[in-house]
Amino acid sequence: RRADNERRRADSEGQRAEDVTAQCRQTTLAEHITNCHDYLDLNITVKPNNSLPSKGTITNPQDKLVSSTLKPWTDFLEQQKSIHGRLYSTFPADKQAFESVTFLEELGERLRRKKIANERDLESVQHNILQTPVTNIVEILKDQDATKRTFALGRGLTFDNHPNALSEMALTNQHNDVRYPIRTSFAPTGCASTGTMAWTGAGETWLSWLIASRRIS
Repeated sequence: RRADNERRRADSEGQRAEDVTAQCRQTTLAEHITNCHDYLDLNITVKPNNSLPSKGTITNPQDKLVSSTLKPWTDFLEQQKSIHGRLYSTFPADKQAFESVTFLEELGERLRRKKIANERDLESVQHNILQTPVTNIVEILKDQDATKRTFALGRGLTFDNHPNALSEMALTNQHNDVRYPIRTSFAPTGCASTGTMAWTGAGETWLSWLIASRRIS
């Protein structure tokens, strides 16, 4: 009986060690997209204040681009399936190159504690759950030559919220790194809104899939 207990204890300790290793190792692309949704997207919370309407100062809306059209993205699933096939035919599905579960869990916990109460909070959340993960994913994908060629990833992706950077004056070649503000669809199935960001060398459909695939459950 003592030997059985020791064996069970050893098995339990071994399993815990394996679990810790799995939590701390880098993840595959598919795992990373799922983890970003589970640990980041689902931890977004808004601080309600039903007694107060919006009375504070607001940013100047002059010259800011806004959504002007909402329309169904009827062929999203077909596009996503096609892009998945092209992606995993050029990028190793088992390549562990993305952030660990432990890292995303800790970041998600910080997001959960910091509820969105104003526009600045929203900008911070947008940076943490969208801009940084998507930029990092593209950076890793473009290191794979076949993937870089297939999706024309060029120098990668740059989100730039500064109004001057999105002006006509910003459409210049800076160190051979050309930025193009484009309109890109975000929503996966229902309605697609248009937004603006700086995108270096890659296709609109590819970015749309990368963002929208995070919202598929």
